[in-house]
Amino acid sequence: MTLHEWLKTEGVTPAEFAKDVGVSRVSVYRWLSGTRRPSLPHQAEIYRKTKRKVSGADWAGGVA
Repeated sequence: MTLHEWLKTEGVTPAEFAKDVGVSRVSVYRWLSGTRRPSLPHQAEIYRKTKRKVSGADWAGGVA
């Protein structure tokens, strides 16, 4: 599952998620657009916050 899919399914905005994970809204929008990848610590936090639905493997495709 991608972060975008998880946000949509859970009804969470990127801004809310950014606050919950402790990053800027811009960071989350960059992750969603594929222009940036979250750091390993942020990937681990995303994994926890999404209850193991979005894993590091979901970012393995690289940056667009």
